[in-house]
Amino acid sequence: GWVVGPLLAGLLSNNKLSPIFNYSTPFWMIALLFAIAYILVLFSVRTPSQSEERLRHTHFLKAFLALTAVFKMPKMTLPFLMGSLNRAGWSFFILFSSTYMVEKFHLHRGQISEFFTYSAAWYLASGIFCQLLLYKIAHTNLLLVIFLFLQAAAVAAILPFLSAEILWWVLPVTSLAGTVVMTGFYLLYSGLAGGQNQGKIFGSWNASLALSSASIPLLNGWLAGYWLEFPFFLSAAILFVTALYFLVWYLRHQSHFVEESLHD
Repeated sequence: GWVVGPLLAGLLSNNKLSPIFNYSTPFWMIALLFAIAYILVLFSVRTPSQSEERLRHTHFLKAFLALTAVFKMPKMTLPFLMGSLNRAGWSFFILFSSTYMVEKFHLHRGQISEFFTYSAAWYLASGIFCQLLLYKIAHTNLLLVIFLFLQAAAVAAILPFLSAEILWWVLPVTSLAGTVVMTGFYLLYSGLAGGQNQGKIFGSWNASLALSSASIPLLNGWLAGYWLEFPFFLSAAILFVTALYFLVWYLRHQSHFVEESLHD
């Protein structure tokens, strides 16, 4: 989806390929896909009984409160806050990228589609590389230390350049770092939470991601009104602070990770 989606969006909005294509066409395609998904769910999911429906409403508040359960796990709280802060910093970058490309480099929709397709292809390649090699030769938390700093440096590298050519060099780095960091936090949380708390930690983690996705676009628009590079500058600063904080945390727990690796 990450690889094919941006490419199709660029093609479906290109009226040179078809007179019926325009900026709205990709959104109509999204609406069609959502409608198909809705129909599949409608005819494949069983209607709950009255007792099950009452149970669902009864437990809604408990489910909501469960999202805060991570703060009741002492060893999880700090890593969770670091990961959430990192996702917020990353969201400032990734959710402002297309707007930045238009305003800063005056790119048209086809070029933006190409850049996102190129970036997505690197996401896919990075995931394969990590699974086949990287995670087998280095501890996940050590990789987090390295790639958190690399992530911050890659975002910061875009700021001083006035040409879009820098994106061809930076996007592979941000894609690789983003893949390692996201996967690294998933693995870290899974290991720290234990078998009984997987649902709680990943429910809270996904809620944190949703909060960033919903709130940061509003902040991006406001910040960019003062200075176009502000969202990227803030992104790089947050990512660097997260990396520095995680480094301190990692050094304090390094002996435990070494013992764990030797045991494995």
